[in-house]
Amino acid sequence: MAEPAPKLSYSTPEAYLEAESASSSRHEYQDGLILDMAGGSVRHDMICMNLYADLRNGLRGKPCRAFSANMKLYVQAANAFYYPDAWIVCGEPRVFPGRNDALTDAATVFEVLSPATEARDRGEKFMSLQLLPGLMEYILIHQNRRTAEIFRRQPTGVWMYERIDEGPALALERIGLSLAFDSVYEGVIFPEA
Repeated sequence: MAEPAPKLSYSTPEAYLEAESASSSRHEYQDGLILDMAGGSVRHDMICMNLYADLRNGLRGKPCRAFSANMKLYVQAANAFYYPDAWIVCGEPRVFPGRNDALTDAATVFEVLSPATEARDRGEKFMSLQLLPGLMEYILIHQNRRTAEIFRRQPTGVWMYERIDEGPALALERIGLSLAFDSVYEGVIFPEA
């Protein structure tokens, strides 16, 4: 079992942003705590790059834009900054005041699961992201098998769950976009069972 990433304490988001700008590695921020980001794997990176490319191409001509893990997402209600693996913003992107490296809302967030981050992606991070007023879909992509888990916010505010195994496509219903599983997992070699 992977051990949780070490946590360092900072008092304010501004202090985190200043330290993050000078850091050679990336960290996420959760209400005063700095969390080291786990290193990626070849499969993780390939899936992230495939997702971003598919999103960028699929969103052409739509009022939405794709972002990668190079941009921070700020969740004001949770006082948190995250680096989603891939994500979509619809409408004009709103930046964190005084910054050009953090946005303040998302319509869809993707996380590619890894052993070191899966519990956090399913738990604390998802709980925080639900506080984003514009978030409609939260999608977990497995890197060891062709599986996606989709959480969709209903008009009532309730989140519905759907799991897709070996499916032909991943439908982003609220965005009006479908991503082919073959494309998301292009070039990925799965571990032997």
